[in-house]
Amino acid sequence: MRESLPIDRGIPMPPPSPTARRYPWETMEVTDSFLFPPSLSPTDCYKRVSQANDRYAPKRYMARKANGEVRCWRVA
Repeated sequence: MRESLPIDRGIPMPPPSPTARRYPWETMEVTDSFLFPPSLSPTDCYKRVSQANDRYAPKRYMARKANGEVRCWRVA
């Protein structure tokens, strides 16, 4: 028989951690750019850019790899 978990009410959610907004998508102007952390694979970088394009449309972002680094630009 499954044990039911108690439900708590009225407990406020803690504020988001500083790392929750790791990338500056919202504050970027056209031609602004940032460098992805080197610990992130290029595939993961491109995935994050694709997600940002969906989430922040009509703003558009593009990433390019150069000299072993991946940089992201806001293009529109």
